Amino acid sequence: MENDILYVEKINAGEKKSGIMLVVDFSEATTKSGNPYCKLRLSDGKRTINANKFDTSKSDLTIMGIGNDTPVHVVLECGIFNNSLNYKILDLYLSQDSSISKEDFAAKIEENPEALFEEIISILRQNITKGHSDIINLAIDMLTAHHDQFILSSAAISIHHSLIGGLLLHTYQVLKEALAICSVFPHLDKSLLLSGCAIHDIGKIYEYNTSEMGTTTITPYGRNIGHPGIGLLMLNEASMKGQYNPEDVLLLNN
Repeated sequence: MENDILYVEKINAGEKKSGIMLVVDFSEATTKSGNPYCKLRLSDGKRTINANKFDTSKSDLTIMGIGNDTPVHVVLECGIFNNSLNYKILDLYLSQDSSISKEDFAAKIEENPEALFEEIISILRQNITKGHSDIINLAIDMLTAHHDQFILSSAAISIHHSLIGGLLLHTYQVLKEALAICSVFPHLDKSLLLSGCAIHDIGKIYEYNTSEMGTTTITPYGRNIGHPGIGLLMLNEASMKGQYNPEDVLLLNN
């Protein structure tokens, strides 16, 4: 239907489709003949595409009330250019559907964040090996202390899990893979492996800023230190706040 969200995956080459998408941002350019056109980034909440609206200036869109993070009704034509899908906007105007807001286009995980976080904690608690309770408790304490940031943070800018809750989901998936590895190699120290997996990317909560729409940008900490270094600083700070086995802390540092 025209008033439904238009999903990129539903548009094939040679087709025209209409629906509602989110304008992420846009800029003005000029054709070789000197005519203005706008280059827009459009999102369906899962994927973002570049699309051109010809014979249209940036001020034209502004006058229409269109800005960044604006839901719009769009008619798209999909073609092929240089062996890649190419999108042209045939029509564009503000969405009049009050049931669809910009929040509907936020890039976020489908899973329940709180349930996923509790599952991570449960996996850690259920897999304490003899003599290594400290190493599990340290990982749990770090995750719990940074709960709010951890469940919302993206895991990357674009490579993988670049969305709200991406770090949480990525960590859970890595933990599940580690459990599978331990079932094949039972001699491995499960507590050490799982604890390391649980906090291996925790530094990303300070490496990235994740917006309410799921857009990820790098922070000054990320540019200058990176999440591995940030994670080590966080680990050492956390270890000084409790009574943890120094050898376990050293193992996690490695």
